[in-house]
Amino acid sequence: MCHRCKKRQKSTKKFWVQKLPKVLCLHLKRFHWTSYLRNKITTYVEFPLRGLDMRGYLLQGWIGTLHSIWQTGGSLVPLQRQHSDSD
Repeated sequence: MCHRCKKRQKSTKKFWVQKLPKVLCLHLKRFHWTSYLRNKITTYVEFPLRGLDMRGYLLQGWIGTLHSIWQTGGSLVPLQRQHSDSD
């Protein structure tokens, strides 16, 4: 649902990770509900089992930001959401 106009529309979620863990578990939504019926989502998701490159989903400049916070003694607030009107 669009948070601006409140209309239902097809959408995808995109997120960035600040630091990759040793094990990353992702849950993909497989079903959607319409009234009282459950329907399977048929979108095909493909990814490699080895050599998955997640660099495109890391926040840019994370290491520099962490170093700056450490140097100044500041605190780190988790990123809730970044949004611009161009999305």
